[in-house]
Amino acid sequence: MGAMTIPRAHASYSFVIARVALTVLLAVTFCAAATQGIFRGKIVRGPASESGDRWVYIQNHKGAIRRVAISGARVSYAPEVSKKDRSSNPEESLREGAQIQVSASQDDSGEWKATAITILAVGDGSSASRDYAALL
Repeated sequence: MGAMTIPRAHASYSFVIARVALTVLLAVTFCAAATQGIFRGKIVRGPASESGDRWVYIQNHKGAIRRVAISGARVSYAPEVSKKDRSSNPEESLREGAQIQVSASQDDSGEWKATAITILAVGDGSSASRDYAALL
C-alpha cells in the first residue's frame, strides 16, 4: 500500500477555513478588549451632571480636559504626599486642585471609567472647592 495523499482541493479548503477561523478569533479579541489608559492632571470644575453619574474632570498640563467616571475606583496616595496632608479616607482628597494620576478603561461609547486613582498632591482645600468624595 502506498502513502495516503489528501486531494489538493480538500487541503486548499481546510486552509481557507483555518484562515477564516483565525481572522474571526482575532477580530473578536480586539473588539472585546477595552482601551486602557493612564493619565494625570489637576481636578477642575466641570458641568453639573444631570444623570446622576459620578464624574471628575481632569485638566492635563497642555490644558485639555478629560471626563472620567470615578464610581468604584480604588483611591490611594502617592508616597510623596506628606502624612500631614493625607486624610484617613483618601477619597476626601478628591477635590478641585488635586493633582491625580488615573488608570482607566474606555468603554464602547468612548467614556473613561477609572479603576485606580493615585493622589499626587492634594487640592488647596478652599471652601469653593468641590468635594468629590461623595461621588464614589
